[in-house]
Amino acid sequence: MVSNESTPVFNALQPTHGAHSKISVVNGDLSYLINDANHATHAEKAMTTYQAFKTYPKAIMFSIILSTAIVMESYDVLLLANLYASPVFAKHYGSLTDDPKHPYQIPAPWQAGLSNGAAAGQIIGLLINGVVSERFGYPIQWIWPVPILIGVLFAPESPWWLIRRGRIENARQALRKLTSFKDGNGSVDVNVDQTLAMMVITNEMEKALESGVSYLDCFNGSDLRRTEIVCATWAIQSLCGSTFMGYSTYFYIQAGLPTVNAFDMSMAQYALGAIGTVGSWFLMSYAGRRTIYIYGLAILTVLLLLIGLASFSNSTATPWAIGSLLLVYTFIYDMTVGPICYSLVSEMPSTRLKTKSIVLARCAYNIFGIVNGVITPYMLNPTAWNWKGKSGFFWAGLCFSCSLWSYFRLPEPKGRTYGELDDLFARDISARKFKETVVTLWQSDVNEKGDAVVPVGVNV
Repeated sequence: MVSNESTPVFNALQPTHGAHSKISVVNGDLSYLINDANHATHAEKAMTTYQAFKTYPKAIMFSIILSTAIVMESYDVLLLANLYASPVFAKHYGSLTDDPKHPYQIPAPWQAGLSNGAAAGQIIGLLINGVVSERFGYPIQWIWPVPILIGVLFAPESPWWLIRRGRIENARQALRKLTSFKDGNGSVDVNVDQTLAMMVITNEMEKALESGVSYLDCFNGSDLRRTEIVCATWAIQSLCGSTFMGYSTYFYIQAGLPTVNAFDMSMAQYALGAIGTVGSWFLMSYAGRRTIYIYGLAILTVLLLLIGLASFSNSTATPWAIGSLLLVYTFIYDMTVGPICYSLVSEMPSTRLKTKSIVLARCAYNIFGIVNGVITPYMLNPTAWNWKGKSGFFWAGLCFSCSLWSYFRLPEPKGRTYGELDDLFARDISARKFKETVVTLWQSDVNEKGDAVVPVGVNV
């Protein structure tokens, strides 16, 4: 059992021969903690998706409640983009053009300014959030939206945050609130103290590897590589052509569809996106995150090329062909790149830098989103560049570049604990070798002096 009295033992953790060798504990016997951590690691790896649902129903419920903030943000962003396609909105706020089909258009500079105002403000809020949440805890940041407030009133604090503050007993209580202890019917018997031991040792190992908790620490040592990965992974959501989905109704109209049909296609697009997201739940159970991400980007590249090629045709069926390709694009995106991104950016950072790494990644996403918000209206607007469907070539090139980066730089975290990922990054293992590299953690040993020795990893 881990208690508050045991925490001073961890303060003695020091690397004896660098991150690639061993960590020696000079004071105290950690063998019982290491054994607990080892049992917790094996239990989590052996847990099926169904067992995870049965074991952590409350954790899943709180995750869903807190994630509704994404829904609120998306509603505002999509609503504004759809207003650009509304004839009434365009006539009231737009300018008269020479286009006989759509005489009124919101000018591209106004579209860019309106769309990017919120994104620029989000960057400031994100940077503040990284400091506030780390200092005061995570639930405090959810107090504003009333529906979320109701759920937050019952949500426990993050056990990882409590462990970093040395509040071991509070972390144990938080884990108990997130775990179901019912046996049978597919659930597993979870030992909270074993899980707590794994979390405590992971935190102390990261401290021994000199992983701090400030923004500057995100750019030191192996954390620099991890920051690059989370920032690029989230930025890819903006760089793979997803801007077509945000401007879908406007894009359909510029491609040649009647206004009514354009809005109908947008509704079908959202429905397919929801189906694709549900499909990703099952896909993640069988395939790795890296595999899904790379193959998803490859398929999206082909679809964007087809959209660009279709735009050269003058057939009356061309607008429907382009619209259908965008529907398929949405389905593939929401089954691969869209949801998998959130899993990757939460798994790649060290636990001590998770909040600030995710903040930086979201800032990177917003920065490229601002760029998209500037160039996309010019690409589609008939009063500006008027690329329409041919803009698919531009995004296909970027999407292909993203797939190349993912192949060489994106590791596979599936089936790994945070401690194992720490070891793989500390040893600078190639992204393509993460999956097959053997990692040995949480194994206890005692030398002739009676000191417990914890192997951080072995070379392969």
